[in-house]
Amino acid sequence: MDGKAASPDIGRDTWEKFVFLAASSAVTAVTRQTIGAVRANPTTRALLRDAMHEAAALARAEGVMIADDFVEGRLRFVDTLPAGGRASMAQDLLRGARLELDWLSGAVVRRGARVGLPTPVHRTLYAALALFVEGARIADGNDSARR
Repeated sequence: MDGKAASPDIGRDTWEKFVFLAASSAVTAVTRQTIGAVRANPTTRALLRDAMHEAAALARAEGVMIADDFVEGRLRFVDTLPAGGRASMAQDLLRGARLELDWLSGAVVRRGARVGLPTPVHRTLYAALALFVEGARIADGNDSARR
């Protein structure tokens, strides 16, 4: 053991990590901006907040007890991150690599549908990034422009 105590609720901890990762990955990718730019702009900060709220609502719909103030706490955490950081999915998008979109926003959308929870924020983020999921760079809408 490394001296760290085991989590009393690993399911909740996993969901909390997923809520943050799904939202921050999609928002930094879709905006093609750093976390510093996202958090500084009221509109994109609200998008990040809304994406986290939506994924947290999904966790609750699946029976996971995520605190009501969890999202606000994550936003305070975002304020401490280096301004130039980007989630790995945003980095992948900028490099033209495959995206983990299906396992992040795609999972929110699929799981939301299974429990009858609308997920318009993640559905929109997913749709905005779907053309790039296989690593395509589409310059003019022509599929031959893939690299």
